[in-house]
Amino acid sequence: MTVVSYLRLSKDSGMGCADERETHRIGVTHRAYDVFPEKIRIMEGLPIFVGGSGSVSDYIRILEMTESRSGQDFTYEQVLQELKKAYKEVRIEEFDDYVFGKYSIQPVDLAKGGLDPDIKREVKEALDTGRYLDAELLLGGFDMAKEEFRIYRILYPGVAIFYPRSTSIGAGSDISDIVIGTAIANLKPADRNKIEKYLGARILMEATQAAWRNLGVGGRTQLVWTEKDVYHELGDAESNLLNNALVLEKRGHFDRSYVDTVFQRVIGDNTKADELMTEMRKALGREFYKIILVESQIQ
Repeated sequence: MTVVSYLRLSKDSGMGCADERETHRIGVTHRAYDVFPEKIRIMEGLPIFVGGSGSVSDYIRILEMTESRSGQDFTYEQVLQELKKAYKEVRIEEFDDYVFGKYSIQPVDLAKGGLDPDIKREVKEALDTGRYLDAELLLGGFDMAKEEFRIYRILYPGVAIFYPRSTSIGAGSDISDIVIGTAIANLKPADRNKIEKYLGARILMEATQAAWRNLGVGGRTQLVWTEKDVYHELGDAESNLLNNALVLEKRGHFDRSYVDTVFQRVIGDNTKADELMTEMRKALGREFYKIILVESQIQ
């Protein structure tokens, strides 16, 4: 599991953020965490990005099926329809594997009828709830036909829901949505439809960190955004630096105004992590490395 959040910054721009951890179930109760990059992937040649949560293999299959059918001349709406189509195809395949594998039956057995009532009831429940398919997707990007940034959530059984402002998927989505919603509500009404990039990045990273703390997981964040038809992605070193800056602020080592400045310089001015790390090291003195190593793990 993971958390992926999208936020519309303005009519022309929007941003996506995801942690880089993936949960794998071992047996019934145990879980292990492995780094899995690219929870959000760009559609090649298009100002559109897709995020996924749940089963990595299902998400990748859906995305690869969509990419194989899409072209650089595709519109946002065409990509959305191909994602829905691929989701439904994977849903059918997963359902077949689930039912036929679990009960050792064949399609002809379903056609004949006469199955055990308990099996029929469980098959119906699985079909209704989709518990055999653990995957959700977020589609974000600049819709050139409508000339605006749009967000859709694709979920079982292959439906798409439009979100005008923001939404999250994954195990930490409830927490992330609360943090994002609270941050937007605290903005002046005039600022809610034109959120500065640095502030959007801060809101999304804070939301992701909040989900980590409550779920007991952590890692780097992947941050992407589009400004009209131009796609951007934050580097790993800069992502680490911004996450550490937020943690150090929460622990009282930096004040908010300084951390805001760090976000502005990284997101707005493209300042590299090396330069800012030198400044942070001077600000924290000889305790710098101890604080970075210890505090950045407390999330």
